[in-house]
Amino acid sequence: MRGKIVAKLGNSDAARTDLQRAINLAEQLRNPTLVYPAAYDLAQWHETTGQEQEVAVLYGKAKAAVEHIATTIEDEALCAIFLQSALVQAIYACAICVGGQTTPTSPEA
Repeated sequence: MRGKIVAKLGNSDAARTDLQRAINLAEQLRNPTLVYPAAYDLAQWHETTGQEQEVAVLYGKAKAAVEHIATTIEDEALCAIFLQSALVQAIYACAICVGGQTTPTSPEA
C-alpha cells in the first residue's frame, strides 16, 4: 500500500522500490495472497513508465498466484467469487493485453 501512496504523491522511484519490496517479501513468505496484488500494482507502475517486458512478467506473476490460490479453494462457490473479484478480473484482462491467456474459470471447469 505504501508504494501506491508514494506513487500518487509523485515519487516514482520510491514507489517502484516499495512495490518491489512488497513483492519480494510476499515471495519470501511464500504467500500468493500477497503476491498477486503487489505484482499487479508494480505492473501498473511499470505501465506508466513504458517498461513492457516488466509489465508482462509481473502480470504473469500475478496471474500465476491467482491460479495457485484458485486451486487451493475447495468450496466451488467461494472459488467462483474469488475468480470474479474485481482485482482478479483486472489481472486477467491485463494479462490478455500483454499476451496472456483467457479469463479465469473455476478449477472444475
